[in-house]
Amino acid sequence: MKFSRIRPFRNYSSNSIRLDMAEMNECPSKEFQTLLVDEIDYLDLVAYPDYEYVSNLERKLVDTYFGLHGTTINSIVDAGSDALIKLCVEAFCPSHGSILFVNPSFPMYKIYALAQGRQVRNYDLLDDPYRLTLCRTGFLNISMPLLIEEVKTSKPNMLFFSNPNSPFGGYTDDEAINKLAKVMQDWGGILILDHAYMEFYNSALNYEVPQSNILIIKTFSKAWGLAGCRVGFGFGRSDLTEALKDRQLTYPISNVSLKAANLAVDHFSQFSDFFKRVSRSRDVIASRLAKFNTCIFSNTNSIHWCIPDTKLQGFTKLLEKHDVLIKGFGTLGTPATPVEVPIRPMKQGHWCRMSIIEDLEKTNWFEELVEIMEKSD
Repeated sequence: MKFSRIRPFRNYSSNSIRLDMAEMNECPSKEFQTLLVDEIDYLDLVAYPDYEYVSNLERKLVDTYFGLHGTTINSIVDAGSDALIKLCVEAFCPSHGSILFVNPSFPMYKIYALAQGRQVRNYDLLDDPYRLTLCRTGFLNISMPLLIEEVKTSKPNMLFFSNPNSPFGGYTDDEAINKLAKVMQDWGGILILDHAYMEFYNSALNYEVPQSNILIIKTFSKAWGLAGCRVGFGFGRSDLTEALKDRQLTYPISNVSLKAANLAVDHFSQFSDFFKRVSRSRDVIASRLAKFNTCIFSNTNSIHWCIPDTKLQGFTKLLEKHDVLIKGFGTLGTPATPVEVPIRPMKQGHWCRMSIIEDLEKTNWFEELVEIMEKSD
């Protein structure tokens, strides 16, 4: 039995613009939707997952991300990057060990570590003004020399590090990452690189082989726009990936999700073009808002920007008029990661975190936003 269609999805309501989601809620092409419908049948719902889909996906991911460099790299797939984070805590940090986190970042690092009784150490970017640097290019980057000194002092069994950083969007180059990993090798520490947003920095996905104590974790939830499938994946040397596989649950991912992920990788060129288009929209929007000295540039699919107090009333009305949702406004509650940027002189006003969708800069809402910002107070 075949399914006939997938209902088109853009936002939770037909009129709203969801700019409060880190996950992409757009499909790169109608062709992909049509092909996905053709792939799925009723047997996928009643049968246990087929491990051939898993092995095929692992092989395709290595080929896609590493190409000819992938001969020494192994991969693993599981039920979202959450599952991989949990496995990393179990595999690489003994019960008496410690895990270091860069804070703020993805909150599940800390949650899974505490749930399994591990000692948690925070490297809080907001505690020390020198731990974050606002570059001339407009990016907010982590001071790696200070982080490396903290790692040398605390000697954690494992460090979770998102790159590009979430929530602020700064990128740390390979040289600094490798220096950090080399320091941790002295006591057998493992560096977990979370590349959830890397497609918005490097859409070509021309990865280099990581050092032996680096494990890269990724997800289909963000750039690939398949959050509902709950498929995460990782790359590393065989000893690292096998340690995770030894602890996996049986059948962690459904056939439907595996088929969707396999099909997405098969059509990488379409998705890559989509990553570029979203990144282009992000850069256009950031450049226009930066003229008002209120925006932080980003390498993810979101930007942080500040609404001056004098513009706040007009901006709030504009959100209501176009049914736009943004982190930091309305009744959305407290975001999981901060929206305020702790950098002077850009600290005055109301900070928000806005996710970017393709061609957002061409919408009436954004044009009206620029008009509000341009008006003299």
